Amino acid sequence: CANSSMQQVSASADVRRWEKVPLQLVGPVGLRAWLRTVLANSYVGLGRLRLQVHELHGLEALQQPKHVPAVLSGVPPLHGEVLAPPLWPEEDGAWSVPHPTAHGGRSAPRAPKMRIRAVEMDHTVPTVGWLLEEYPRPGSLHADRLLPLLEAHGVEKRLLGQFKLGTPIELPTGELLQPSDFMDPPTSRRIGLLSDTRDCSRAAAHCEGVDVLVHECTNACTNFDRQRGRGPDTIRRLAVEHGHSTPQMAAQFASEIGAKRLVLTHFSSRYLGSGSAYADGVMNEIRNLAKQHYGGPVTCARDFLRVEMQVNGEVHEHHPPRQPYEEWPGNIFKTASEAEGGEAVEAAAGGGGGGGG
Repeated sequence: CANSSMQQVSASADVRRWEKVPLQLVGPVGLRAWLRTVLANSYVGLGRLRLQVHELHGLEALQQPKHVPAVLSGVPPLHGEVLAPPLWPEEDGAWSVPHPTAHGGRSAPRAPKMRIRAVEMDHTVPTVGWLLEEYPRPGSLHADRLLPLLEAHGVEKRLLGQFKLGTPIELPTGELLQPSDFMDPPTSRRIGLLSDTRDCSRAAAHCEGVDVLVHECTNACTNFDRQRGRGPDTIRRLAVEHGHSTPQMAAQFASEIGAKRLVLTHFSSRYLGSGSAYADGVMNEIRNLAKQHYGGPVTCARDFLRVEMQVNGEVHEHHPPRQPYEEWPGNIFKTASEAEGGEAVEAAAGGGGGGGG
């Protein structure tokens, strides 16, 4: 799907932006060679799109013989590719992703006002999670207390710009007005994105106190499993063997790092996520398993769900429309209204669950 995705980006209405600011792709060593080979052999042209590939060096998983990437020599750079130096972990074990660079190596205009860092996950293949941290934003100014003081001493209001950025204002009397006395504390939204992992302990220190933790939850011991004699220990063992997590594992990590909100995602395909009555019931089971180990809000993500976090920390969820029909396990086709009764749900739950993660 790499070639079709690149074609869509290069043909988008926002292509003028990508002429100056390259599209960044970040991943383990081997990403650049893979992209060059796949795109070159599928005869894809990137048009005016500029592309910059950052490879992460120093992953522990790459020290294993089975994960040593193939070194492809003689593969020329892509047309429009902006070369980037290798990224190595910093002293705390995480990788910092640089902002995109424009022509001449200068920082790109409108660079995101955030810091993006990668942290290695424990999975069956080299994998990283992400920490998105907004640069501190000045807190709200209590103008009702500050402006009367400035007016009383004839101080110009033009000094307020630097005052909000941390520069004190000196009154004619010699008194210094400190920004911290007239402003709320600065805010900085932080989000952790951890997927495809059976152990994300390397990310604990980096994700401590995040506003939102998005954590994978591939397998869960639901009523469907218990009816077939599979208990929590079995489900956990199978999840770990395949490099994945359960809701209990995600919740315990969220609790340990003090995350303010947990969003579960990356569910096995056997858990329906369409928003039908049956799917909602399964997601409620998974949510309740997580809440046994975590006291904050828990959300089970689904396609097209949008979680919006305001500057003040408030979180709003925008759910897609409910689907009136759903193909249930066992190929029983029911409407959401028909599924409201427990009898219909039990009957549907009696079918096969489908593939696992």
